[in-house]
Amino acid sequence: MAKTIENNNSKIIIGIDILPGFSVHGSVRPKYAMAVLEGNTFKEIKDKVTLSDIVYYAGKYNADILAVDNIFEVVPSGKEVYKILLKLPDKTRLVQVTGAPGYLMKPVHVIAREQGLDVKEHLNPVDNAKTLAILAARNIGFEIKAFENETMITVSRSRNLGPGGSSQARLRRRLHSFVLNTTREVECKLKEAGLDYELNTKESDFGLDSSRFIVSASKGELKKIIPQIKGPDIKVTIKPIRSKTLSYTPLSGEMRVYSAERRLIIGVDPGITTGLAIIDLDGNILDLKSSKMFSKSEILSFIRGYGLPLIYACDTPHIPEFIVKLANSSDSKIFSPRRVMSISEKQELVYDFIRGGDVKITNSHKRDALAAAIKAYQYYKPVFNKIELKLSKTPFFIPANDVKAEVIMREKSISKAISDLSPKIESEQVSVEKPELPKPVATDDSIIRELRRKISNLTLFNEQLKEENNKLKSKIKELEARFKIVLDEEAVKLRRERAYRIKEEEIINLREQVNQLKNTISKLQNEIHNLKSIKTLEAQGKIKPIKIARNFSKESLTELDQQYGILKNDIIFLEDATGGGSGTAEILIERGVKAVITRNDMSHLALEKLISAEIPVIPVEAVDLSKYSDFYAVDAEKFSKVYNKFLEDIRRRKTGLTVDKLIEIINEYRSSRISYSNSQT
Repeated sequence: MAKTIENNNSKIIIGIDILPGFSVHGSVRPKYAMAVLEGNTFKEIKDKVTLSDIVYYAGKYNADILAVDNIFEVVPSGKEVYKILLKLPDKTRLVQVTGAPGYLMKPVHVIAREQGLDVKEHLNPVDNAKTLAILAARNIGFEIKAFENETMITVSRSRNLGPGGSSQARLRRRLHSFVLNTTREVECKLKEAGLDYELNTKESDFGLDSSRFIVSASKGELKKIIPQIKGPDIKVTIKPIRSKTLSYTPLSGEMRVYSAERRLIIGVDPGITTGLAIIDLDGNILDLKSSKMFSKSEILSFIRGYGLPLIYACDTPHIPEFIVKLANSSDSKIFSPRRVMSISEKQELVYDFIRGGDVKITNSHKRDALAAAIKAYQYYKPVFNKIELKLSKTPFFIPANDVKAEVIMREKSISKAISDLSPKIESEQVSVEKPELPKPVATDDSIIRELRRKISNLTLFNEQLKEENNKLKSKIKELEARFKIVLDEEAVKLRRERAYRIKEEEIINLREQVNQLKNTISKLQNEIHNLKSIKTLEAQGKIKPIKIARNFSKESLTELDQQYGILKNDIIFLEDATGGGSGTAEILIERGVKAVITRNDMSHLALEKLISAEIPVIPVEAVDLSKYSDFYAVDAEKFSKVYNKFLEDIRRRKTGLTVDKLIEIINEYRSSRISYSNSQT
């Protein structure tokens, strides 16, 4: 190992190497050596830890990089990479130092020696882990990515809605309103952060049932501005979007590596149904596809299966925003024609290109996408031909795709691109002692003048840049001020909408209460009307009002007394006269009621008690009983006849009355009630 570590990087790097005798495919959990590097110092070195321990230390130190020799010494398959990345902190990047698929792979000791580290050819696990950490700190290696640079935010309710009912309807209204408000708050925060996103919602009667954001940012970035929520009513979840395949990205943009992946031209026809055409730089059509609701991440994953996009093409001079987003996501060039291509022009272009092949165009979306890709290919084809010709005269191998990418993306000349990608052959330097000679002194006035001219030009250019910088700063301040005004207006609008929704719910509840009160008032008005009618007829001497008891019990009489009162000279109608005894009859006697009307026979004791008190018990058939809503009344004239007849019979026989005689009177009265009723009809 090197005695000193030249690393000005303050990041925390964890290097790991599997111990001899262990394998991720074995039945025993593998053990690793681990080294934690911060700046120029190893904070911690372990000679035997598990993968769970490594995850713990990554969280403990909030590591920036976990550096490995070979990823498949850590996980048995590519699918497991997703799991390990989810366990690591959001900021921790997984880096394979020794290379990547499709790139030149080198052993650790070879890379270390190229970086000036004095290492043995066969390193023990601890030294290997330390070396990996040092190399990763110097931006040597490839980051392994298992997720798209997109994250899904889901806003939904936390609980399910049960069967119907007014309470469930209110709950549903409240939950859907919460989802709508939270969705707007999340959208506002994404706009404030300047993040690009797509929003899909599932609407309901009272707001939103759920919403889903696809945001062009990592999970770690989003968690800083949008918290995950799991409350009793609503939940907000943040999940990274998994890539279909693993990708390897060099840590340093200056790394000169040859890519085995093919470069592509992608024709896109955006819309509700998106058309996609993929051709390589030799003009071969690789695939045509059209699909509804084709998201950006789905398109990028689909393209990734064929290679790396170099050019995105459209069929209109006005570049759609969706294509700009795609190009920005993959660092690609955009091609657009100078004028709008007509339908006939696109048809002719496509069918001339595919003539004699087995490519089938099944809809206009595929046709338009392919037309755009062909137009871009034809535009760059002369450049591609020049590159191929130039490379054929080069004495060493350089992938043509890499040169084409440098020329198209970096806008380099063909010679410059080839020169930059050419292998650098460094001659072995031999130290030879030379006699010390006096240093030459520049005396050429023309050189001095040229240098002064360059200084003057650079000074002027620097001043121009400063002026431009000041203008841009002013523009930024102006835009920030405008943005703040828009945000303030939006915040006021959101508050108004929130207040409006609250008031709207209050109005709905108050309307329900008003309807209930209206029904109660209507019912009471009907009762008042009936009472007035009864009072009018009573004042005219035509009827006598009756008070009704459900049955002949103390409870029923108490209920009647509390509701309407049992007063002297009241006429009481017992809907069911059974069950009451002398005690129950005594209540009516004490209140001084005038008479009792019954629908059926009452007990001997109760009847005896009432007759003794000269209170007639009259069958309902003997009087003309009329119902007014919840009230009853009897014909005054008919009632007076029955009442007077009863008193006359009782008083006539009351002198010398014995118990047996009383029973006889009761029985006679019972018989007379039926005969009287028949005589009246």
